[in-house]
Amino acid sequence: MSGSRPLSRQERINNERDRVLSWAAQVALRCDRLNDGHHLKIGSLNFYPSGGKITRDGAKSAEPDKGAEAFIKLVATERGKPLTLAPEVVTSPKLTSVPAVQSLPPPLKIRIVR
Repeated sequence: MSGSRPLSRQERINNERDRVLSWAAQVALRCDRLNDGHHLKIGSLNFYPSGGKITRDGAKSAEPDKGAEAFIKLVATERGKPLTLAPEVVTSPKLTSVPAVQSLPPPLKIRIVR
């Protein structure tokens, strides 16, 4: 969309989180949402959308790569899942989902008779 405003920090965080959750659902992997979605966990791998950090349970340091795409790639490789990324999800603080509408009926014409 031309002329659209840049995403806020919270919208970017939500997009990262939603991208991982959407991919996990597509490939039928359980993804736990911890700390109100600020921490995602698949098996022993952890993802923190606010900074893009990826950690492994028991590791002394974080993984070198960051971001949702790197997390998805790492999980996909380890779990033998396809690396199909969901289309980028754009969220709004006021709107969490919008139902899809196939087609709307034509507007009603009302005639008032007195």
